[in-house]
Amino acid sequence: MKTGLRMRLLALLLVAGLAAHGAAAQQLYNARGEPIAPAPPREVPPPPPPEPQPSPPPPPPVEAQLPGLPAAEPQQTEPRLLASPAASGQPAPVRRPTAVVAYTTKFSVQPSTEWNPGHQRIKSYPSSLARDMRRLTAAKALTLTAVNASAAEAAAPLASVPQSFLGLSIDLNDIEGVAHPDFIGLVQQLTSHSTGPMIFRMGANSADRLVGPWPAAAYKALSELHAATGAKFIMGVNQHAEDPSVTKQQVEEAVRKLPAGSIVGFAPGNEPDMYTLGPKNGKAGSLMPKQDGWLGTSWIPTSQKVYTAAASAAPRSDMLAGPDWSHVAIEPAKLEWWLRSVKATLGLVSVHHYGGDVFEDDSIADLVSEARMTSKLSNLPNIVRTARNYGLPVRITEAATLSYGGVQGISDTAGAAIWALDAALEAAAAGAEGMHFHQVLARGSNANYNAIDYDAAQGRVRAKLPIWGLVMFQQAVEGGADILGKAISGECKVWLLRGRSRGDLRAVIINKAPDGRECAADLRMSPAQLAKYGPRADAQYLYATAGLPDRWRIYYSGAFYDSWGSYKPVAERAVPMTRYETTAPGGRVVSGGWAMRLTNGTLAALVTIPRAAGAA
Repeated sequence: MKTGLRMRLLALLLVAGLAAHGAAAQQLYNARGEPIAPAPPREVPPPPPPEPQPSPPPPPPVEAQLPGLPAAEPQQTEPRLLASPAASGQPAPVRRPTAVVAYTTKFSVQPSTEWNPGHQRIKSYPSSLARDMRRLTAAKALTLTAVNASAAEAAAPLASVPQSFLGLSIDLNDIEGVAHPDFIGLVQQLTSHSTGPMIFRMGANSADRLVGPWPAAAYKALSELHAATGAKFIMGVNQHAEDPSVTKQQVEEAVRKLPAGSIVGFAPGNEPDMYTLGPKNGKAGSLMPKQDGWLGTSWIPTSQKVYTAAASAAPRSDMLAGPDWSHVAIEPAKLEWWLRSVKATLGLVSVHHYGGDVFEDDSIADLVSEARMTSKLSNLPNIVRTARNYGLPVRITEAATLSYGGVQGISDTAGAAIWALDAALEAAAAGAEGMHFHQVLARGSNANYNAIDYDAAQGRVRAKLPIWGLVMFQQAVEGGADILGKAISGECKVWLLRGRSRGDLRAVIINKAPDGRECAADLRMSPAQLAKYGPRADAQYLYATAGLPDRWRIYYSGAFYDSWGSYKPVAERAVPMTRYETTAPGGRVVSGGWAMRLTNGTLAALVTIPRAAGAA
């Protein structure tokens, strides 16, 4: 028994030793010490060729997009290619080392390590599949909108935003405030981005009810504003009185008392469709209302005689604007009916736009929601087409969140700035040539929607939260810009623009979510497009601690207006963004782009991607 055990151990040691020294051809022995005949050599089949590489997994689900930008291409991730298993029933092949083919996605250059508080407001990632982005998306705490930037840039632009698109609208009763040095300073700030002189629509309802010339102080204030800022004016004149001599006198007086070249048009009347409106829900109706049926029986004849009189006194016969309709839902047939009656005198079609119903809406989130935003402006393209048939541009000459001065907690919030920014981009994309945000400067209790307040009693001007939406819009169209398209998932919206002067790419990212959900954008580019742009970008951001309903303060890349409306450019700094690139083995770039996340409280960002040096 002991002898047999010793023989087995000896045989095992011999096998192990020979194998360790590579002596496969040496004689082998069984457990009893008997020699074993060598087995015939066995052919080892070569490994089968690798299977085709599987397609990389798509990015996290992206909700449906609006027309304007095509769907983004799936982003390359990091799939690994392995040898396939042996066919069933065949001996297992000898495993040979196989190449691991991997697509690598990472930042193209080292992100900036310089301390900047804005890094907590907007962040760039080496991929939209980065861990933070996946975790937040899975928890439904973040909405990702993917943008095929290459396809958008290759297609024809949606619209070309003209110079002097952004304007303000001021009632005749409030005109003295425009000459205040602080008001002038705010206008200079808004027009400091090579966007052309600001056009003011002046007069509104008060001018349409005035029978006689404007006060001399009004002309003096407008002259001072023009001298300081280069502002130009669309002057409101009377239509309501139905007296051509009154209208003609007001036109003549304005031409005589305002600087030459400062008037770009005259607008007889204000919201003629509201002339018959009576009081409603405790709100005053039209001042001196017309009889029911006036619009159908008297509007066209009145327009013909009033517009003819105004044109006869204007520097040019085609300087008039109208009909100054109270909303953008005017039927194209009705608009054309009016256009045919006064077309010889017209230079501009004008309508108004309010984002909601002052009697029904109780939340800024409702007004900024994509469904409301697009539905309220859905008829604007029809107005633009009808006007273009007559060779006329369209301007929205009065706009605000809600009428009657707006509502506290809605019109004076950070969300109102988002509303203004998005509404202006929507109007521009629809083909409008301008949008004027209405201000009632001297009436504090009726000025909730103002971007700029004027306290006539104290002689003080104060900036309010909605102004920051105007600032971001002006920066987005700096030097002139073309709108390439838009995309949206949920309430995370991305506008893509291209600067005309520098050829840079600009993305306006807007978070409209009312529930604190964050917003992220993935701008995906082809290798050819990546070569046209630099690897770094700058982001300006609009942040409010309490989100859309915040009424206290907006931080714009660190700058803000204090509670008195004084500008505080504290640490105003853009945030550096870095793009990612996806490379195949050997370092060939196959795709790339910009994955950016707006953290909680950041309501909008403007990302400017500069043209690469020497790029065509």
